[in-house]
Amino acid sequence: MAEAFAKVFGEALLSAFLQVLVDRVASKEILDLFPGDKAVVKLLRDLRTVLSSANSLLNDAEEKQITDENVQKWLDELKEVIYDADDLVDKMDGEVLRSKQEGKHRTKFKNFFKFFNKKVKLEAEEILCTLTLLVDQKDSLRLREVENKSSSNRLAPSLEASDVYGREADREEIVNLLLSHDASSGNKVSVIRIVGMGGIGKTTLAQLVYKDGRIEEHFELKAWVTVSQDFNISKITTTICAKLPSEEPGKLEHRDNDEPFELQEKLKKALRGKKFLVVLDDVWDNDSDQWDSLKSSFESGASGSKIIVTSRRENVASIMVVVKTHYLSELTDEYCWKLFVKYVCGTNEDLDESKEEIGREYVKRCKGLPLAIKTLGCLLRSDQHVHKWESILNVDVWNKQDS
Repeated sequence: MAEAFAKVFGEALLSAFLQVLVDRVASKEILDLFPGDKAVVKLLRDLRTVLSSANSLLNDAEEKQITDENVQKWLDELKEVIYDADDLVDKMDGEVLRSKQEGKHRTKFKNFFKFFNKKVKLEAEEILCTLTLLVDQKDSLRLREVENKSSSNRLAPSLEASDVYGREADREEIVNLLLSHDASSGNKVSVIRIVGMGGIGKTTLAQLVYKDGRIEEHFELKAWVTVSQDFNISKITTTICAKLPSEEPGKLEHRDNDEPFELQEKLKKALRGKKFLVVLDDVWDNDSDQWDSLKSSFESGASGSKIIVTSRRENVASIMVVVKTHYLSELTDEYCWKLFVKYVCGTNEDLDESKEEIGREYVKRCKGLPLAIKTLGCLLRSDQHVHKWESILNVDVWNKQDS
């Protein structure tokens, strides 16, 4: 039983682990390590794309491995190459830190960085080759791409402030920006981006802000849209229209034969002269044409209207007037522990001594990511036996992180 429990946890953690890796491997900080080296930059971007494809197969593979030994073997091989990719990213993260410390003196180590670039290129090529071969086996294994569960099933805001830890300062900063008039910008509508890696709590922060009483009073209209990787203008426009009140019943209802421009006109009319707040959650696409279409609809709103965009990518919505990009950092150990106890116990009570030492080790290994802590807490809550908690520490995903 303990082995099966550990296996379930290992798979849940692997999914969160892979989401974070997708964000890290071609982050701006890492790509900035290779100025002028287009080959390495392209390799890392290609690696991010294939890692993302592997992640979309993970949910289906985890279900099918139970009855298919070939899928189980595929998953084991995928884990190994993911760990290799994580090792590579760790090396690059270390170089990012070293570069920040050396600053302008970095050029003194020109020969070293040539060697480093070459090493990264060789390792990335090998990882990309192996990973591509694995992803290409999806048809023979009958694996289908499934959108990540944590994003596809996201609902409109439902959490309470008491369920969130360590985001008070972030919330206050975003709320203050939303309440400001931005008169100096000369634009009616402006965008606030909340940017951070997967699982760090961007959606949670946006929910806190969305439900804040000051925001309720300040804006006449509010709408929340979960976008994910399908940046479909018609879908987004229809969703917003459906959530806005109309003085004429049925006026904003979507008809199957509505053309995109008709939907945009409906949205323009609904927002005209109103101060609104729209949250576009989990945005990936930065297609300027798509954003330009949205922009034209939003500009009918009153001055002071705002759009919050949450994304893993800092360049989304660049065609809009962005007043602030808020980078969300990991939670501190103190807040991670409070969140862990909340999900394990269902209350804010302390754990007994026999579990606290193990629990604090879990929290340390989650590295400040709320999603990993919540996933872990929910799984551990179903079984309170100490020996089973101890068995989880031996899951290979943990061991890999420690090595």
